Amino acid sequence: MQIEKLLNLVDAMKRIQIQSPLEYVVEELRNACQGGDWEDKLPGARILAKRLGVSAPTVLKALNQLVKEGVLEHPGPRKAFHITTAGSPNKPRPPRKKPKTIIILTHQNINELVASTRSILELLTTKLIAKGWHVRKVVVNFIHAKRPHRSWDNVIAAEKGTPIVAVYGRPLIAKWALERGLKILFFGGERGTHEVPVIGVKSHRLAKQAMNLLTEAGHSKIVLPLNDRPDLFKKRLSEITREAIESMGAQYHAPYHNPESPYFAKDVISGLMQRLIPDQLPTAMVFLDWKELITAHCYLAQHGVRVPEEVSLILLNNQVEAEWFEPGLCRFEFPQATMAQAVIQWLETGQAMDQTIDIPATYLRGQTIAPPRLSAIGS
Repeated sequence: MQIEKLLNLVDAMKRIQIQSPLEYVVEELRNACQGGDWEDKLPGARILAKRLGVSAPTVLKALNQLVKEGVLEHPGPRKAFHITTAGSPNKPRPPRKKPKTIIILTHQNINELVASTRSILELLTTKLIAKGWHVRKVVVNFIHAKRPHRSWDNVIAAEKGTPIVAVYGRPLIAKWALERGLKILFFGGERGTHEVPVIGVKSHRLAKQAMNLLTEAGHSKIVLPLNDRPDLFKKRLSEITREAIESMGAQYHAPYHNPESPYFAKDVISGLMQRLIPDQLPTAMVFLDWKELITAHCYLAQHGVRVPEEVSLILLNNQVEAEWFEPGLCRFEFPQATMAQAVIQWLETGQAMDQTIDIPATYLRGQTIAPPRLSAIGS
């Protein structure tokens, strides 16, 4: 049985490697036309591109290829492609089994997500394809939306019964899905008051562990930036930071210990470091994101601030490049295989809509934590 599973996985990987994006789109569109997904004409190239997770030029090449095959005809510029008699579902053809479809929904292109999330999604996609699933990757910026956009219905285009995995989910996308009777799972994120299952590593647990490590070393001047994060998430981490600071007999000051910004950008962290150096330099900093940590570390190095002798650092995540960090970075490793399997289990068995699966991360001890410098104690 194990050998059979392995062979299926190898076969799936071969299909991924052999089929180019253009070939994949041609096949998907041809099947959709002949399967009766549209009555007579196709949606625009941009909409199709978002549905299929490819670029609009690739879709246009595929459409033109189908014109050459006689499946489609193109009346002219700025006009929709029409399905011909050859591409019509009325033409007799051998029956084909429609694969199960799952939508992986992200707020930005997958190659722009943090490395740990990308790796888990790649592993999940490979496992799903091996099990016969058709994986659609759709990008919709639900993170910063103030209300559901009318375009979401067309872009996401989820049929009833099609499960959606929303990466870094937010209450707004949960509301949108539940109002349409769609099955949705959050892969990380905050669901608010909505009853949707969440699978992920809880950052507030990692923050709690990081704060304990730092206070045990004697730190009270700890900074944990909360840039561009959900309100409930910021509230939890602020409470954890406050508890740690006050346990050391120091006074918690939110703008200092948990600085916030509505934006996630290099300039935001650079501006924060500029305010902290030299008069308010913390003795320890905790970061949620690798990019934030790297920007801060570069700024510290430019100003001759040593790690960990003067500032201790912890990352509540992991990154492949972290292995090159000197001194060895204190960080947390996510169990990728366990997280991918949890999503598959949800798909195959179904779970209570309000269930939260909290998967523990592993602390990787490095050399970026040290006791605070003597001049900072009590300051």
